[in-house]
Formats: sequence, structure tokens, C-alpha cells
Amino acid sequence: WSYTSFTDITFEEGADFSGAIFKAGTDFANVTFNGITEFNDVMFEGKVLFLDVTFKKGVGFKKGSQKKGTTFKGETSFSGVNFEESVYFDEAVFEKRVSFYSSWGIAKEANILRTEEYPNERKRTTSFIKTEFHGQTTFNDCVFNVNATFGSAQFKGDTYFVGTIFEDELDLKSARFEQEFKFMPQKIEKLDLKNITTYGYTKVEHFES
Repeated sequence: WSYTSFTDITFEEGADFSGAIFKAGTDFANVTFNGITEFNDVMFEGKVLFLDVTFKKGVGFKKGSQKKGTTFKGETSFSGVNFEESVYFDEAVFEKRVSFYSSWGIAKEANILRTEEYPNERKRTTSFIKTEFHGQTTFNDCVFNVNATFGSAQFKGDTYFVGTIFEDELDLKSARFEQEFKFMPQKIEKLDLKNITTYGYTKVEHFES
């Protein structure tokens, strides 16, 4: 596949890709971002790989100054990613399959958030507010070490939270699941399901809380 490669790079300072358009596939495997990183209003038109990537500071994949939001048109993988501070996917759109699962044996479990406190935030967070997932979405075996919110997110394909660990609150308020939804976390501290909507087969298994 035709792609742009940023593999095995370390960005020592902040990195700002806001408003960029990646026409081909994009590969960020084994990249370390040591500063604040922005992918706001970015258009990824091909396959996107963020495999075994470390974000040392905050990162945004959300609606920025251009008010477009970040769009992933091809299959997308964030397997094995370690977000060490807050991460935002607010109003991002995933048009095809997306995985936050450690598939292919490339990395260990995906630590979606292991953070230090953001100086201007009241609470550390992983945010997917109003995010649209159009294809299959997998959060299997991920570890959320702080608050995670999917408020008003739309899951249009099959969605899986299997073996997932939520060390803090999981907010699914007003989330919409249109296809198969399997919610079988390994552990969850607190759960908010107010106004959740499911249309397909739904399986919820007993979990530790």
C-alpha cells in the first residue's frame, strides 16, 4: 500500500499536524512524541497506523480552529499506544474499522491513559465526546487508568469492550450502539449508562467493580 512513513522517529518538542491532509496511508509506528501533539482537523484518507506509539504530553484528534474535526477514512489502528497525559478525540469520525487492541502481537496491552495531571484541567481524562465510529470498533484488553467519556458517541458498527479495565469512571451517557455491542470488561470502577441506546445484539457479562 502507498503510504507516508514517520516510523521510529522521536519528536523532542511539540508537534502540530493540524489541518494536514494525508492522501495515502500513514504509518506512525514506534514514534515517541515528547511534547504536546495536535492532529486537530486532520484528514487521513488512507489506512492509519499508530502502533506502539508513546505520547508523553497531551494529544488532540478533535475539532480545532478550522472547525472540521479529524476524519479517518481508512482502517485505523492505535494498538499498543501509551497516552501519558490527556487525549481528545471529540467529534472525530472513524469511517472504517478502528482498533485500540493489541493485535498482531506488536505490543503489550494498550494503556489508553497513564497520566500526570494537566495543569489547567480539573480531572485527567480520555475523551471521545460526539465521536463517530462507522466501522467495527475494538477496545479489547485496553487499560483506562483515569476517567473515560464517550458521551453522545455514535457506534455504527460492531463494538467490543472485552477484557477492558476501567480504573476510574466510564461515562457512556447518550451513546448510541447501532450494531452488535459486547460489553464484558474485566474491571470497572464506576459506570454511567444514562440514556444509552442499543439497536443490535447486546451482551453484558458480569464484571468486577
